[in-house]
Amino acid sequence: MDAASSIGLGLDIAGGTIIAIGLLGKPATLALRATSFWGENAPTAVFMAESRADAEIGIPTLACGFLGQLVGLAWAAHVAVAIGAALAAACAVVPLTFWNWYGDRDAQKLSRSRSPTTT
Repeated sequence: MDAASSIGLGLDIAGGTIIAIGLLGKPATLALRATSFWGENAPTAVFMAESRADAEIGIPTLACGFLGQLVGLAWAAHVAVAIGAALAAACAVVPLTFWNWYGDRDAQKLSRSRSPTTT
């Protein structure tokens, strides 16, 4: 294994961990979110902001890790990095497009099914 792939793998692990912690939350934060409050629920707003901040660090870290692995594998296989990047981008576009198309539809269906109907 070369240095670029090793660095990329380390960044992937770090980025995935940061994202997971942001999504799962800490036990104390989850306990505050489950508590009823009169008026607004400030701990939920804080948790959402922290989750967003974790994702803003974790996602680029994860992307840099994958890029490092791409460069390491391209060098090892004697393939131009641009070709490897184009193939990786093409493989990423398909599931992201699918997720964007169907994810929006599911969210819209859910919001319609939960909203009160007025007649």
